[in-house]
Amino acid sequence: MTSPTRAGSTRASTPRPGFAQRGAHEGARVGARKPGRKGGRNNGWLPQQHGAWAMLVVPWLVGLLLAQRAGVLDAARVLLGPAWLLGYLAFNAATLMTKAAPVRRAAYRRPLAVYGASALLLGGTAVVLGGPQVLWWGLAGALLVALALLLTRQKKERSLLAGVVSILAGTGVGVVTRYWAPAEVLSATGTELATLAATVAYFAGTVFTVKTMIRQRGSRGWLAASIGYHVLLLAGVAVAALVGWLGWAWLVLAVLLLARAVWEPTTLDSRPLTVLQIGLIEVAASVLLLVAAVIGTGGSA
Repeated sequence: MTSPTRAGSTRASTPRPGFAQRGAHEGARVGARKPGRKGGRNNGWLPQQHGAWAMLVVPWLVGLLLAQRAGVLDAARVLLGPAWLLGYLAFNAATLMTKAAPVRRAAYRRPLAVYGASALLLGGTAVVLGGPQVLWWGLAGALLVALALLLTRQKKERSLLAGVVSILAGTGVGVVTRYWAPAEVLSATGTELATLAATVAYFAGTVFTVKTMIRQRGSRGWLAASIGYHVLLLAGVAVAALVGWLGWAWLVLAVLLLARAVWEPTTLDSRPLTVLQIGLIEVAASVLLLVAAVIGTGGSA
């Protein structure tokens, strides 16, 4: 027969059945907020992808740097960056609206309208100042946005194709900032093309590195693909450096990116990182890229 003392001890040390499940359910219920609600995480005003800010700002700054060196920097190119950023924020709201249930889509209309109208205002001003030739780039951008929304509607927004499309749409601001008209690319120097290509290639590589650390964590196939991509990136930068298009800083950056592609995913089991920390690492790498663009260009070939 069990003594009262032992029985009481048993009851005190044993969790009540279902307690953990009820706690988890309550936590999920408290944490869940409707889109658009104050304090909600998916209200459409700000993207959850922390690295998106660097993807938009850094290529634009690289484009401004190249435009300044070419002697074509003007107010239109300066306005293009904020207009592009606002356009991306409108696109973010549009994707959330596309994914949301019909009863919740109205919550995203306001950020979509505010950001969309602001982007049109700044973009229109830039067109007036710089000339309508830039609108040819707009056709390519519209195709990328349409494809991204289509993939979102098909629930494929996390696919490799969707990631590459988003990268091209975001980083394209650097190309447009330097070459206001598509025909100007024909007179581009090797240094300019190599700098812009390396910038786009870096951000394309983040699709692989982020997947190996979050959604495809532990996947040997994705890890091999990420490492292989960064090996190719390093090889391309090395060739560009040998011919004098890129300087040593780009080579150092490419080596660091390859080392990160190998090291970061393999250490997550012992030192797990949050999504915010991963995003901040991407921002830091983007800053290094900007430094490389400033001090690491080659000649004018």
